[in-house]
Amino acid sequence: MIRITTAAVLMVLGLSALGFAQESSYTWVETRFHRVHLRNGNFIDGNVTGLTDREVSLKLQQTGDMNIRRDSIDRIELIKMRSLLEKPKLDPPLKKVVAKPTAVGARNPGAVEPIIPVPEVEAALKSNVSAVLGRMRIATPDQKEELLVNLSRMPNAAPYLASQLGTVNDECVEYVSRALGMMKDPESLPYIAAQLDSTREIVIIQALKLIAELDDPNWVRCARPLLSHSQAAVRSTAIYTLSRLNDRDSLPAILDFLGESERSVRSGAIVAAIQLGRKFNEVELVSKAFRLTLRNPGKEALVDLLSGAGRLMDPALWDAVAPYLRESDADVRAAAADALTAMVAKEAVEPLLSAMREETNKKARISMARCAMAIKNFKLMEPMVGWLRDEDEEVARFAHKSLEAISGKRMAPDQAAWAAFVEAYRDR
Repeated sequence: MIRITTAAVLMVLGLSALGFAQESSYTWVETRFHRVHLRNGNFIDGNVTGLTDREVSLKLQQTGDMNIRRDSIDRIELIKMRSLLEKPKLDPPLKKVVAKPTAVGARNPGAVEPIIPVPEVEAALKSNVSAVLGRMRIATPDQKEELLVNLSRMPNAAPYLASQLGTVNDECVEYVSRALGMMKDPESLPYIAAQLDSTREIVIIQALKLIAELDDPNWVRCARPLLSHSQAAVRSTAIYTLSRLNDRDSLPAILDFLGESERSVRSGAIVAAIQLGRKFNEVELVSKAFRLTLRNPGKEALVDLLSGAGRLMDPALWDAVAPYLRESDADVRAAAADALTAMVAKEAVEPLLSAMREETNKKARISMARCAMAIKNFKLMEPMVGWLRDEDEEVARFAHKSLEAISGKRMAPDQAAWAAFVEAYRDR
């Protein structure tokens, strides 16, 4: 019924236009409307007034408004008709529908989206980019992948496309960003950097990733201020970008995030600190920061900090890590042992031996056995002789491997035999 009614309305409008043309020396009057093709084979004519992630709003001529679920739509076409005697001429879908800035995902609903500079480009290029972006709003994931490729192949389109990054909805921002990454046009960087002032977290994050991907250190100055952004995801992405661009001057600020309560920020800071510290021969500076942070860490940060201290592989940190071998949490004890293993911290023999004598947890025992294997001190064999009879086969296996590695002997996992060997060595 909707299709018939719409066709009738269009006929009336067309006849009125024809009469007007006759009175005005046959001046052509063009009629435009959107044809929404449904997945069931039907279609509905009207004017698209709004697009969201869930539905399309359509204004029907003389019959009111209606909303159509996006998952029921196959495609939308803009139809231009100059007279009822001509066949409809089809434009590319939604070619003339220009995407408007949206505040979806804004960190501050009351904030005003900044004005992003737009490069001077030919009208045809703008039209083509707008057509693809318009179609992308209602496309399926597979269709979006095709549109992404189309965007990436448009000659000289990167600067203009970069200026439009913040105009698409959240679902499409990543696709546009991927297209810009494929283009790798350095001339797009000023327009990408301008997006860092967006009120939308997802736009800022994608802009930061693009700055990192395009690998131009001149733009670190735009990324640094975002280390103090209110959103953790933005802060962690800024850390990644500054690290990727090898920004030595950002290292002190990144070290301040080692004990951050938000894990994404903390983990990013640990990785970036180690990378920059090694690259610029600043391991000592990074080691001091780990030591300071380990003095009074948050409970949620402790395992990550110990793991990071181990990855730094600075044996001088052993005395900041060793006290955590006696922590009440078995995961922390295991992480401390793993860190000492990575450092090959030979100075940690006594605290490790003391902890091994009391350890009962499987995970911590295995980590301590690995640590003993790395340090290779005969004193550490004594507690592992008892572990050969551990009820958990994995613990017993690691204890046996460690005993063989420390002693240099190949013996069966016989507790009595190993006890005799340890006793004989002690009496030397």
